[in-house]
Amino acid sequence: MTMSEPNWSEIQAAFAEPFAPDEIEWKPQSTNQDKTRAMAVAYMDARNVMERLDAAVGAGNWSDRYHVLDNKHVECELTVHGVSKCDVGETNEGGFADPAKSAFSDAFKRAAVKWGIGRYLYALPTQWVACEARGKSVVLKETPTLPAWAIPKGYKQPEKKQKKATPAPANGNGEKPFYAAVVKETPFYASPQDVEDTMALLNLSYPTRADEARQHRATLAEYAQLVADGKSQAEAVAALTKQEQPATG
Repeated sequence: MTMSEPNWSEIQAAFAEPFAPDEIEWKPQSTNQDKTRAMAVAYMDARNVMERLDAAVGAGNWSDRYHVLDNKHVECELTVHGVSKCDVGETNEGGFADPAKSAFSDAFKRAAVKWGIGRYLYALPTQWVACEARGKSVVLKETPTLPAWAIPKGYKQPEKKQKKATPAPANGNGEKPFYAAVVKETPFYASPQDVEDTMALLNLSYPTRADEARQHRATLAEYAQLVADGKSQAEAVAALTKQEQPATG
């Protein structure tokens, strides 16, 4: 049985298709002097690149190999149907991710751009949006708008769910205890200072979670203080939950 030749025109068209807007990430590249406005740069996640490769050519028809060049640079060889293209990535020393891992991811995405995946992101118009400084980091306060040609055909914007109003909690601090984050992010909060230290990390990785965390910083700090005082994570959550429960009788 002979293998049919790949249809490179169809493959290139599939690779060049824009990602959905909610699959695009944004980061500040430069700011004005008072750090209230930033030039936003779009980038893609490595997992979305993998999914695009799987969808366009099939999971068994592409592969990636890596060559460590030095302690900061890694080369990725991305092969599709026997044809390889390479590019080099570097470590992100200023980020929260493992620097070594970031070099591999950067190399993979750069090699994918050579295949046409996400290449259109480099042609996006320059946009300046509101930002704010948080410690040594600068975070965007709004999401830039994509031009029509950078949005997939037939894409429908997801409907925004209206938030339900929540009553003030019984603990008197004017905030609803953020138990979802407490339970899921407990490794981050071993001391009150950890609450502040992780705000930038949450904002970069999970913007929605970061917004909620900032709204309920006092509760997170109270939880962290209980842990620092020797309470177990379960005991700290139980103590805060008990505070919130309305009095009965």
